[in-house]
Amino acid sequence: MRIHIIGGGITGLFLAYRELKKGNQVTLYEESNRLGGIISTKQVPEGLVETAANGFLLTTELKELCKEIGIPLIPANSHSKRRYFWREKKIKRNPLTVSESLRLLYGIFFKKKALEEKSNFWEWSNDIFGYSASKFLIEPALGGIYGSRLFQLDPRIVFPTWDFGGKKTVFQNLNQKKSKSFGTYSFAFGMGSFIETLGSYLQNHIEIKYQTSVKSMEELRSLAIEGDIHFAIPAQYVIK
Repeated sequence: MRIHIIGGGITGLFLAYRELKKGNQVTLYEESNRLGGIISTKQVPEGLVETAANGFLLTTELKELCKEIGIPLIPANSHSKRRYFWREKKIKRNPLTVSESLRLLYGIFFKKKALEEKSNFWEWSNDIFGYSASKFLIEPALGGIYGSRLFQLDPRIVFPTWDFGGKKTVFQNLNQKKSKSFGTYSFAFGMGSFIETLGSYLQNHIEIKYQTSVKSMEELRSLAIEGDIHFAIPAQYVIK
């Protein structure tokens, strides 16, 4: 089967690898001249600086992927797991007040409500966790992963295995059976080295077309694509 993937960020790369393993012919289209999207690593005198995610939760599938492409994994230092948030011109470990924290806990453990069809992540999060938790805790946390504001995300895509029908709480969704995780891991030369290694591996097995924009029906038609098309770009950029 011929598979066409729009977007060469981390999602597009993982999808390309998965389709390749299925035995499909894959063509990846990337608007810029590099892969990885917002993920890259910069070297400064003080050390490595990540432009987005600095690691990921290692699952059996990711462990096998890294072994196949030939990149060593290193576990995260326990000190690097600390997270700080900016609120009221101060850096805080917990940016919420006591009442805001109680509201968050209520949303996690007790609130059940079906997700409306056209609701975005910001609307859903406000409803479940409250405004303060959404603005000062959840949006900064997810923004570092997806590089987007909450209103640009769909909770059904961020958490594809969750039940949003109003029958389960967030806590119940979090505790459903999932792939075993070995903890947070990264790479000696940063996430950028992982992108480069995975990109080089894919380059030898699939077709990658750089500087190819696909944000309109005209651009899509110009490619004369035949086969299945998968979009791996932010929702606000998907063809209208």
